[in-house]
Amino acid sequence: MSSPTASKATRSRRGSARTGAWSTGGRTPVSPGATASTNRNSRSANSSPSIAKAVIMSARSLALLAALSVSVLTVPPAAAAGAKILTLLSSSDAEAQAFSLILANEARGAGYPVDLVLCGPAGDIALKVAPAAATRPVTPTGMSVRALLEKLISQGSKVELCAIYLPNRQLKPDAIIEGVSVGKPAEVAARMADPAVKVVSP
Repeated sequence: MSSPTASKATRSRRGSARTGAWSTGGRTPVSPGATASTNRNSRSANSSPSIAKAVIMSARSLALLAALSVSVLTVPPAAAAGAKILTLLSSSDAEAQAFSLILANEARGAGYPVDLVLCGPAGDIALKVAPAAATRPVTPTGMSVRALLEKLISQGSKVELCAIYLPNRQLKPDAIIEGVSVGKPAEVAARMADPAVKVVSP
């Protein structure tokens, strides 16, 4: 027979075992430190795809910004805005003619489409046999009005004489230089009425 003391010790150990099982739900107890470490590892694993996705999106955004920057730098402002310029020139003064042609050349060089319509005394600068004033140097660089006109033509601008210029002087189209044509009133008027066209008439 076991002693009363031994029986009491045995019952105490069994009670402790049952209490431990109840407090852990039958599972092996886990220390608080191990639980925190597991949670941190889980969060780190879950956040890794998000970080990678953010890095990829940032790289794509930078590439898109770089492409847009290049396009903005390389596209002329006129192409971006769709602006066009129509210059109507009829002055007889060589300096006034030169002034208009210098600005037209600058605009064309900057990428703006520029059309020019000559009429009245200004039409004389488009004649094969031009007046002396049209061939005399008028700019600080020694360019004449005729040279400025030829430069504008060489840049691809459309240059026309008004429809009444040649008939009023009993001249034929072969009297004007290459690159200059006779404009049609309806077409010129349509360009003037176009909201995308800026009409300049000094």
